[in-house]
Amino acid sequence: MGGVCSRKNRCLGSNIKPLKRVTPGGKKLMDTKKILATVPQSKQHEFKNFYRKGVNYLTKRGQNILMMYVWYAEPPLLETITYLLKECDINPNQIDNTGWSALHYAASNPFVSLECLELLGDSAGQVSKDG
Repeated sequence: MGGVCSRKNRCLGSNIKPLKRVTPGGKKLMDTKKILATVPQSKQHEFKNFYRKGVNYLTKRGQNILMMYVWYAEPPLLETITYLLKECDINPNQIDNTGWSALHYAASNPFVSLECLELLGDSAGQVSKDG
């Protein structure tokens, strides 16, 4: 089988294709290849609702896609985190139902680099300072 298939029979496994959907303002929702490149195939099903419902979707636990990515990716890539923060406008200060932010999830992932933690910390500080 090798992946999760959507209703249109597009698998998110080995043959990942970027989605062409856009927001009402014309902004691209996300690039599936960038997001899933380092996520283990066994965890890729966790991301299916973000592709169906958009980047602002929150899981039942209140997690956004940035939290999920830095938690599951082995290793999370700096360029993908930057993509989620800059291109998809994901809020790094989003808090889930347990009080954790993306920085908490990243710190709990043994594959995360110091540069990724610094980027998340700096991004969280910039968002909170700007409002």
